[in-house]
Amino acid sequence: MPTDARDPEFLDKVSNLVLNNDPRVRELNLSSAGLQDSHIPHIADALALNTTLRTVNLSTNLLSDLSVKELAAGIKGCPSIRKLDLAENSLGSRGAGYLSTVLDSKTSLVGLDISVNLIRDEGANAIIESLVHTPHQPISWLNLSENSLSDFSAPSIANLIRMSANLTHLDISRNDFQNDGIRVLADELALCSNLRHLNISNIQLVRDETSGCLGQNSSLQTLDMYGCMIGDVGGTSMCRALATNTTLLKLDLGANRICARGFEFIADGIRVRCDVEDD
Repeated sequence: MPTDARDPEFLDKVSNLVLNNDPRVRELNLSSAGLQDSHIPHIADALALNTTLRTVNLSTNLLSDLSVKELAAGIKGCPSIRKLDLAENSLGSRGAGYLSTVLDSKTSLVGLDISVNLIRDEGANAIIESLVHTPHQPISWLNLSENSLSDFSAPSIANLIRMSANLTHLDISRNDFQNDGIRVLADELALCSNLRHLNISNIQLVRDETSGCLGQNSSLQTLDMYGCMIGDVGGTSMCRALATNTTLLKLDLGANRICARGFEFIADGIRVRCDVEDD
């Protein structure tokens, strides 16, 4: 697998690999390869003629909105892609818009990672709108972490949770949601029965809006709330939620400014749950 765009034969090697349509080659991994916008037209042209690749990983490169426009055309032509990783590039809302124009035709796509970019609310809303309208909503794993999202994209994310029966993993950590946005998401989480893993870490909450929905939720198995700063008051609320929740297996509450008394409340909630399960 070619891994360094500085190799003068890099593009030819990548194109030949993709164009061969070798069924044994299921993944194109060009993460940290030094890709720039100028490399993408050649790669996109080859992708458009490929029918075997399952995973395309272009993370941690130097790709901008311009290259995503070219890339989207290639992705549209490759019917077998199941996972697309564009994390840690320089995608903005315009690039997300280009990508969204082809997602609703990708009925095989189950995983999408566009974390650590700058797509903002406009880009996130465009992508989610497309995913919601994809036939049978196949997406099961979505990472929107660290994209400067705010409360304006919370209704779209809530709608995705509501409409996508296959969505099991969602990462919206390290964004700029406030309590109003988290409340919109929490209301939907209380009712959903599909989501198994949720990461909202490093979203600073003035009030803990998640505990109430956690007590009602019947699907979550892991919840990452590291760095949410819920404090002892949030710990008290979490106690009540844990006492009634029956599915959660892993909860990260690190760096939340919860003192010993707050953790005692949380432990009480866990004990109540264990006693109920033992009965």
